[in-house]
Amino acid sequence: MADTEAISVLVVEDEPTTRLIVERFLRQAGHTVASAKNGELALRKIERKPEKFQLVLSDVYMPKLNGMELLGRIRGHENTAVASLVVVMMSSAKDAATSYQALQAGADDFILKPVRKGTFDKFAELVRKGHTPPKPVNPLRDQTPRSRERRNSIMHEQKLIVDATETSPISSLAERVKALQTLAAQTNADEQLRQELNTLRTDLDRAMQSLLLSSSASSTSAFVDLVEQGTAPPEAKAYITSLVGDQTLHGAWKIEPQLGGAVAAATSASRDTGDSDDEASDSDAHALKAVFELTTFDVWSSPEEMMSQYVVAMFRHLGLLQHFLIPKEVLEAFLDGVAAQCPITNPYHSFRRSVDSAQLAFWILTRGGAQKHLDAHDVLAVMLAVIAFQMGHTGTSNNYLIESSSDYAMQYNNESILENRAASLACGLLAVPSSNVLANVEPAKAEYVKNLMTHCILATDLKAHPKILSSFNLVASQFNGADGVHRRLLCQVITKTADFSLDIRPFTLAKYWSDMKAEEDVREAAAADRPVPLTDPGMVRVTLIDYISLPLFSAVGKFLPVVEATCHSLIETNRFTWQALVDTQMFS
Repeated sequence: MADTEAISVLVVEDEPTTRLIVERFLRQAGHTVASAKNGELALRKIERKPEKFQLVLSDVYMPKLNGMELLGRIRGHENTAVASLVVVMMSSAKDAATSYQALQAGADDFILKPVRKGTFDKFAELVRKGHTPPKPVNPLRDQTPRSRERRNSIMHEQKLIVDATETSPISSLAERVKALQTLAAQTNADEQLRQELNTLRTDLDRAMQSLLLSSSASSTSAFVDLVEQGTAPPEAKAYITSLVGDQTLHGAWKIEPQLGGAVAAATSASRDTGDSDDEASDSDAHALKAVFELTTFDVWSSPEEMMSQYVVAMFRHLGLLQHFLIPKEVLEAFLDGVAAQCPITNPYHSFRRSVDSAQLAFWILTRGGAQKHLDAHDVLAVMLAVIAFQMGHTGTSNNYLIESSSDYAMQYNNESILENRAASLACGLLAVPSSNVLANVEPAKAEYVKNLMTHCILATDLKAHPKILSSFNLVASQFNGADGVHRRLLCQVITKTADFSLDIRPFTLAKYWSDMKAEEDVREAAAADRPVPLTDPGMVRVTLIDYISLPLFSAVGKFLPVVEATCHSLIETNRFTWQALVDTQMFS
């Protein structure tokens, strides 16, 4: 069946205007259309003549029998002709969580409202494939020698990519000098040799510091060369190189050598704010338990009001409420302000996305062990950054804002536009007394937190990726917690890693997030009147994992072994699953 071949569709929608628009688009595409204004009427039509319909397109919220209930009745029907119907759910951005639950309950796909021409282009393909009950995917199971060879080839190329991002002439030389120092100590080498090695090591450390503060042009050029030398398809190479380019972050680094001691000490010596752990409610305890779990944390399965509870639980456990005397209601007001500035029309860049990223940052800080390497002010800056970095997002890319000569592009001089906007909005919230979580922080240190928060947000611009990752790899093996530059890089890398939280989620959830991002890409392409740069979401994800996400997690994992032990297999599983989907589409 070709995608242009007509199919029969039953539209289930209670809102008359939406129903008429959907019917019109479907008929313009050549399909046969029937409709029902609620789930009860739809079920009657299906049961009476199930062979009449090949696909059911249903809204979520309707009177009498809503979309979820209709889906349950269809999937549980004793008539296999009914139970095997292809079902697609419709939802607005506000209802995206319900659509995700519908996928888990057996829906074959979902679309976001408002619909537009072209929304239904894949319906014929869905009918051709037919309904397949959800089942666990085990992409790592080797079933044939060919699949083992394919997996080994992928793993080899990934290792080359990761190795290339972690080495530079200076870092390699520093490692060799370090090894010689160890050897000299073990073999009782003469004092002159030891002194010469120590002098050389000092000179190399100075060279590293100079390199860290230099232009990012060389690291970006090396990254582009790495992509071009890889075996990814040309369209994937073009996609990834369009995201990464030379970037100089605005603002001076205002890094103080050390601020106030470690978080662990701060927590134990915290003053009473009337919001101690003893006073935490049952819901707070539930939220805290949830945010410690990487593989089960799912913002889409939780109601909207739980988002703030999750973040409050993170702040409380990190000792931030106690140490910085942050009243719970002030933190909640800050979170409400952030949520209000995250447009609900964005399927992907949303407040739920911020909370999902914050959970991974929290896990890296606590279970991952990063917290012990940072100051309390650093931890606060990271958490504020991962909560705020989606604020004011337009649902488009920086490149689009530049190409369209938007006001934001002019305001921020085409530099990290969305990231600068998010940081500006976050600082604006901190200027309002009712939402200023830094109100009880010494002014100079409050400025430090805002400055570091800003640069952590700016680090999420992929154009800054090559420089930040290469700089972190330079200092990771000799990390010094008393060095403000070292701590700043760790904070930035944690924030960047949290931005790729979807890659360590279970595949069903990872795919849902990826589909949300693809929806925004399609909208942007339509607004710009140009084709989508990379149409296959699977290829998008494979490319991002290979060149951005996996090297990022690997860099953090070498510094924090718990992250490596926990996250690498999760990313690898998703990577192979995405590749399996890409291969299936290529050879089907």
